[in-house]
Amino acid sequence: MMEVNFVLTITERSVLFGLLEALGNVQDRPNRGGKVVARRRKRKSRRRLEGRKILDLVPQYSIDSGDDKPVTAARNFIHSEKIAPPALLLVKRNEHTTDRYFWAEKGLFGAQYVEENHFLFPSLRALLEEEEEYEDEEEPMLATCLVGDRAHSLRCSLC
Repeated sequence: MMEVNFVLTITERSVLFGLLEALGNVQDRPNRGGKVVARRRKRKSRRRLEGRKILDLVPQYSIDSGDDKPVTAARNFIHSEKIAPPALLLVKRNEHTTDRYFWAEKGLFGAQYVEENHFLFPSLRALLEEEEEYEDEEEPMLATCLVGDRAHSLRCSLC
């Protein structure tokens, strides 16, 4: 393969690598110093993804921490609003950062810990079982006979 050297600005170089990356021809990307650095793929934990799906079923409350620390603001909010567990609290620390906490029977936990160890929380297990029961409810089946060129349910009065 022939190697060709060009003098490119940082912007031109990043645009070129973006196009090549979109085509699937390159796996490396230049950093600001001009050196090529391999891009790392972030590993996604299945256990954590499953925990995140379960936490999506829990009621969420968004609050602002104000002058308090985020944990203190979350505890004060739980006490003042008399929130029953399980609940997920999103506490805005500043305009860029939001802390997530899970309110369980056992206390207040960081949401990331709960995502990774969701099987340790009985309230989440019960919530998951309720969701599975809801999904298992039967939907009306379609009959094989056709009325007016379309299938209809077994409860049809025309059959």
